[in-house]
Amino acid sequence: TKLAVCVSVTLLLIALSQATPRTPCCTNYQIKRIPLRFLTNYTIQEDTGGCRLKAIIFTVLPNNIACGNPYEPWVITAMKAIVSRNNRRPSKTSDAIK
Repeated sequence: TKLAVCVSVTLLLIALSQATPRTPCCTNYQIKRIPLRFLTNYTIQEDTGGCRLKAIIFTVLPNNIACGNPYEPWVITAMKAIVSRNNRRPSKTSDAIK
């Protein structure tokens, strides 16, 4: 019965690990600069945990991602532009109030 419990627990852990959505993990950097009009958002990937590369994960239209070197000038400019663009846009809730 101990073997059956171990097998059951192992199968449960496998099922749970597959059910958990995985975040993208950059393993290398995008070499070419991506035009700002295609970049919609970004997240910061630290070099801890399973991802061993510090990177900026850009959301690129339509439904793609690209990995940028956080020390590259074009990546820094793109991050600032995205923050500026998103801060100036009214949220949907403020549109409804007007």
